[in-house]
Amino acid sequence: MNVEAVGAFYYDIANKKKRRCFEIMKGVYTMKKFLAILLVLLFSVGGALAEFPLTTTGESLHIMVNNSSLQPDFNQVKMWQKYAEMTGVNIEWENIPAGTATEKLNMAFGSGELPDVFLKFGVSAANQIKFGSDEGYLVNLNENNLLETYAPNFYAYMKAHPSVEAALTMPDGTLYSLPQIIESIPNKVAAKMFINKTWLDKLNLEMPKTTEDLYNILVAFKNGDPNGNGQADEIPFGAPNFNYIYYSLIGAFGGGNRGVHDTVVDADPETGYPRIMGASDAWKDMLTYVKKLYAEELLDNAIFTMKSAQYTANAAEDKYGVIVYTNFSNIPESMGENFVGLEEALEGPNGDKFWFPVRSDLHSIGNWVITSECKNVPLALQFVDYFYTEEGVKFFNYGSEGDCHVVNEDGSLDFVPAVAENVAGGISFDAAVSPYVTCGGNNPVIVMEKYFYGGETKPIPAAAAHAMVEYFPEEIWPIFTYTAEESEEASVIRTDINNYVNTMRAAFVTGEESLDNWDAYVEQINKMGAERLCEIVNDAYLRSQKYTAAQ
Repeated sequence: MNVEAVGAFYYDIANKKKRRCFEIMKGVYTMKKFLAILLVLLFSVGGALAEFPLTTTGESLHIMVNNSSLQPDFNQVKMWQKYAEMTGVNIEWENIPAGTATEKLNMAFGSGELPDVFLKFGVSAANQIKFGSDEGYLVNLNENNLLETYAPNFYAYMKAHPSVEAALTMPDGTLYSLPQIIESIPNKVAAKMFINKTWLDKLNLEMPKTTEDLYNILVAFKNGDPNGNGQADEIPFGAPNFNYIYYSLIGAFGGGNRGVHDTVVDADPETGYPRIMGASDAWKDMLTYVKKLYAEELLDNAIFTMKSAQYTANAAEDKYGVIVYTNFSNIPESMGENFVGLEEALEGPNGDKFWFPVRSDLHSIGNWVITSECKNVPLALQFVDYFYTEEGVKFFNYGSEGDCHVVNEDGSLDFVPAVAENVAGGISFDAAVSPYVTCGGNNPVIVMEKYFYGGETKPIPAAAAHAMVEYFPEEIWPIFTYTAEESEEASVIRTDINNYVNTMRAAFVTGEESLDNWDAYVEQINKMGAERLCEIVNDAYLRSQKYTAAQ
């Protein structure tokens, strides 16, 4: 048996069958795995840094960028100005206004008037197959050793993190984009539960360890006037929307056991086969618990109609006892200081105890996509590969010293004083930094905690995230890729089921619909194509095992 066949698929090429046979040999390292480890050793000390300039002949790259409404023209962003100087590349920016990216992407492919590179578009796997494999408009980076030769830092990282390779590789073996990778734990944990420590201390309460503990704390918050204003205006449990409520609770009831990349499908704990999470016993048990909280006004009764401004106002008035979000960006900073994260994931009535909203090694794919119009693909890869080194990550996030940031005595970085001055003047942080560095997501870069300047890495949210590491699901699904046919079919089924589940969760929790009608609800989900959706997800999962099984 060929060693590279371990954990691999076998294809009957002669008969052009799509038969896939999967084998896993535990404890055996393949040659492929050995090479991946070797690459990590070679590039682990900060990465293989590029030799600047990349060109001395004035080579150009036409980059179409999906611009944030907060960001000025990319020609004016200091970090990119400096990078053009460092690389010697003449960057021809084509700025696409926020909200028009999808339309512009389709127009570009429809007309054939393409840039060299699409940046920050988050081009979906379905579109990568359509415009790449089917229409030939994208460069397949899996050909001619392009990544190994011209993007060695990214290539080494990908080979050492199989979930990255699994998410980027299309079912036909092509690879068309570079992603935003997540190393930072505070960014991997997509939501955290925060408890009002000031209220806990006032009422002499301990941090919750179980869902029953949480219930008792919420009752105490409702009845004990912990904000001390003499009014019964406390909202024991709240969030910007209901998604965050279920994010924080479903793991205690045994649901959401494959991470947050798929919020419709998880896995049956008995068989490991995909199931519809919203039709599971875990979902029913969670809704039963939440319905009780809602009926007793322990959960914000505006949770299904909550507007961002109202959530912020409630927090500003010290009305919340427990909140769930990724950070404190939407509440006053002074209020955030009253909260602490859970010390451990809540344990449910059946002993389940894990934290659901966790990402794999990826935030997003399709963030750096090279088109067939590009005359110098090696340069386009060398240009972006720097951002998959620690030095490049630092530069991407903080720009150059003096122009964009200052170095403190302890070695930490701060943006130039103008940023803090603008924030103090009422400008949002993203808007304040946008003249200096790239703001927003879908970037071709590694997110490292030490260089990430968002709210997730502030001390309290960061500590809350790290406390959940012990309770991550045993298996976190990567972002799956689907064939064009699978994607088209699954998209319709997934949308129908998701819309129905979201409608009915509100009806069940508010009492508009009785949970006694659960069987009819599940039957309706099945009629929408639940079995077929699970088959499609399972096929994608099996394909991903080609990369992840040997981890």
